[in-house]
Amino acid sequence: NGTLEQLLERMEELNPVIKAGNSVDVEYRVSWNWPLETGSTPEEIDLHNELDSLIAKKLAGETIDTQKYTVSASLKFDFIAAVEQVG
Repeated sequence: NGTLEQLLERMEELNPVIKAGNSVDVEYRVSWNWPLETGSTPEEIDLHNELDSLIAKKLAGETIDTQKYTVSASLKFDFIAAVEQVG
């Protein structure tokens, strides 16, 4: 649990050294909680939670009802790997 800033700091700390001739397969899995409970009535809160879930489903590549909803969303992460020869 933490903020996006804390996640980025943690990834910066993960700086493995791989010796020549070895290979590595690294996978990072990121998940988050999006508790946008907005609205002044239980009905409004339920609707907003449903709409938030639709955005997440679209970003995850799941199929949504395009006859009922239009969702335009994207999520992008860039990672940089540096390869250095150490003498």
